[in-house]
Amino acid sequence: MIKKHVFIQWDARLTHGVQLIDSQHKKLVTLTNTLYLACLEDREAANCCFIEVAREMVNYVHYHFSTEEHMMRFLMYPDYHNHRMEHERFVKEILRQTMLFEQHKNLVPHRYVLFLKDWILSHIAVRDKTLANHIRYIEDQEKVQIVFSKPA
Repeated sequence: MIKKHVFIQWDARLTHGVQLIDSQHKKLVTLTNTLYLACLEDREAANCCFIEVAREMVNYVHYHFSTEEHMMRFLMYPDYHNHRMEHERFVKEILRQTMLFEQHKNLVPHRYVLFLKDWILSHIAVRDKTLANHIRYIEDQEKVQIVFSKPA
């Protein structure tokens, strides 16, 4: 059963079996759902909540991407460069949209949340699944379990 007012429902297509990545992805989904709920508030409350959560999203995205990129470098992930470029494009876009909102320019919060949803569903469900498959492949080949902790 889908919860009322949940914009992105966490489900199996977003779970990859790499605990650290999955937990960080859940946080990104939670932040996106919080932004969505802010869009449902009256304009003043929505604006206040939206900018606060948008800033948190920017900070968390930086943290999450640094975690993933560390893992990819450590594992010599063959598609590291392309994956990192996707991260860079995403960061530039959310920074641009957050700045527009802060400057009271032409940003519609609903569009921003839709952008986040589309990116999360496509990037996590497709690109990050490939990374998780690479991690499992290495684990199978080396007969080890790779456990990453949060970067310092």
